[in-house]
Amino acid sequence: MRDGFRVAAVSRSRLGGRRSIRSGDSVAWGTGIATESNPPGGETFERIYSAPPMAYEHAPEPLPFETDALDGISRQLTEWHHDTHYQSYVKGRNAVEKRLEEMREKGDFADVRAAKLNESHNASGKILHEIYYAVLGGDGELDEGLPVRAKIEEDFGSYESWMEEFKAVAMSARGWAVLAYDASDGRLHVFLVDGHDQGAVWGAQPILPLDVWEHAYYYDQGPNRAAYVETFLKNLNWKAVDEYYRRAAGL
Repeated sequence: MRDGFRVAAVSRSRLGGRRSIRSGDSVAWGTGIATESNPPGGETFERIYSAPPMAYEHAPEPLPFETDALDGISRQLTEWHHDTHYQSYVKGRNAVEKRLEEMREKGDFADVRAAKLNESHNASGKILHEIYYAVLGGDGELDEGLPVRAKIEEDFGSYESWMEEFKAVAMSARGWAVLAYDASDGRLHVFLVDGHDQGAVWGAQPILPLDVWEHAYYYDQGPNRAAYVETFLKNLNWKAVDEYYRRAAGL
């Protein structure tokens, strides 16, 4: 446990909130810059964990960087991806939560299977996109001294071995390649996720999700997914990934 943080199941995690960790030494979450008096997490972290939104009141998080800030990912693609695709999952989550509330009020669960599948799809899509954007905006360099690097080397044998597996999963998935910390065994894993929720593991906290849906890259790279994967990696902000890891692991 760290700063009141408890590891939560993927379905409850909202760590992808408006977080902006730059390439420099300062770290920002939401509206608060991290200092000794305002630790990482700031207002957004406290809002997420102490005052969760009521049903169907989820709001989209703004990008933590300018739409033209990513190297090799165009402004147009970023706008479409964030403003259309990501926000559709926010709206979808709100709609299905409203539908489920109506079912509860009426005591009529005839269509509950479809509603519940829709709920996990949209909630997971929302969460993963928020973390996806939170860990972008960097220079792709993983500092030797970051705890997440040591953990990657411990669990995968080497950074290079992890990278080989991560890229292979990214090329094979029909949704996401997700580096996640699993509290049940204290290890990092690369999970292959189809859609947004098929292949997820209960209790595992995503710390580095790579969106490989075609909407994430086709405008810029066409069918060349491998080029997109390389572009994503060179825009990673590893300090943000490290913060996700440390919070998930309770360090």
